[in-house]
Amino acid sequence: MKIREKFLAFFGGEDSDARMKRVGFLGEEDRTKLIALARDGSAASRVTRRANALVLLDDGWSARDVAAALLLDDDTIRNWRKLFERRGIEGLTSFDMGGSASFLSVAQEDALKVFVSSTLPRSTRCVGAWIEKEFGLVYESRSGLTALLHRLQLEYHKPEVIPRKLDEKKQKAS
Repeated sequence: MKIREKFLAFFGGEDSDARMKRVGFLGEEDRTKLIALARDGSAASRVTRRANALVLLDDGWSARDVAAALLLDDDTIRNWRKLFERRGIEGLTSFDMGGSASFLSVAQEDALKVFVSSTLPRSTRCVGAWIEKEFGLVYESRSGLTALLHRLQLEYHKPEVIPRKLDEKKQKAS
């Protein structure tokens, strides 16, 4: 038994060549819409690939064969089919895999804006420490804090170094 087949058997997954293969699982209307979508030259490539994969599955191809033809992984094909079964064509055409919701409430975000604009913290570490102290929330990654600050339209510009002793003659020449 191949490793992939053992994995599927152990975790109760469906094998491409056995239970997953069902000819004619699409209704006539869905099949017509998917074929039109697959042939649509203006549709995004990833949408047409999904539509094409489902039509091929409906024709009796195994997920493994469809994946090989489209240069994809067979798990991707299975996931597309499950997505179609749950959400229909709308599920195939939507890519709403956005990030998580903000941990801060609107009032907390407003307080953060006030803090940043009044104190001008030197790093995201300072901002993270303030959020933890004030609200008890811990942002574990710098990128998460950076994304939060960016979403709140707070920008960081590295300060320019100013020499301690200013030369009045050089300043007047500028």
